[in-house]
Amino acid sequence: MRTQNALSRSQESAEAHEMRLSIDRERHAKSRASETYTQRETRLSSQRSRTDAARSYESVEARQIRLECDRERHADSRASETYTQREARLCLQRSRASFSRSIEDDEERETRSRRDRSQHALSRSLETDEQREERRAAARQRYHELLGDASTHLSQERDRIQEIRGTWSDEQRAAQVEQDRLRRNVNQLSTSDEESTVYDIEEQPWLNKEGSGFMYNVAINYAAYGDIGALEEVCAHCQARKWKGEPNGMCCASVKKAMSEIAYDLREILTFLLYACPLIETPS
Repeated sequence: MRTQNALSRSQESAEAHEMRLSIDRERHAKSRASETYTQRETRLSSQRSRTDAARSYESVEARQIRLECDRERHADSRASETYTQREARLCLQRSRASFSRSIEDDEERETRSRRDRSQHALSRSLETDEQREERRAAARQRYHELLGDASTHLSQERDRIQEIRGTWSDEQRAAQVEQDRLRRNVNQLSTSDEESTVYDIEEQPWLNKEGSGFMYNVAINYAAYGDIGALEEVCAHCQARKWKGEPNGMCCASVKKAMSEIAYDLREILTFLLYACPLIETPS
């Protein structure tokens, strides 16, 4: 029967060939539209088994011829499809791939990955320099198309947000501005790894004091941190009083600049003050 079919198809014209294929597609579409999920899985499993058995016996030359024919057929089919057909095909292909990979176990996944790597390595080892450049050019084109799609998406999002904000009232706009300001201040709050507490805007603590003079935050009440304590520490060298935490050597450089005895005359000091500050009244 296969011999008769092969002989009959070798003698048919191009019109008869297209008509036969069209009739087959319609018949297959009707048959598959009425099949159940179990029937579909059985058909696909049987088809995969037959395909694997047929491909296990083919030679390298036969495999290359089959792949070349498939590429040409796919190229012709995809060149004539519309944008909607392309999106539907890609969506269906992603769904089938996701479902197939969701039910495979670790061994099947490793087998599939190893088979894919082998096929890619074999395919790229057999390609010519021209084919390699075409493949890389196609990959670059897809990459730039993705970048263009992302840029278009961002532009559409900006337009959509501008359109939404254009319908806001003054009260809604003021509330959004205040919310953005609060969120920005909270994001600028520096918290340590040990303290990940989220503070209200009125309760932001002054955690990072280093360099605060260059990063003023209106949400921090710096006046609450104005008490630096009393002069409770005493220098062991010059007996000067210091604040707690003040480094050593600030007063006398650890006796390197010890203060000498100062002899002074109250009259000389009073004369200096009267000369330097003439507005000071002379005591009577």
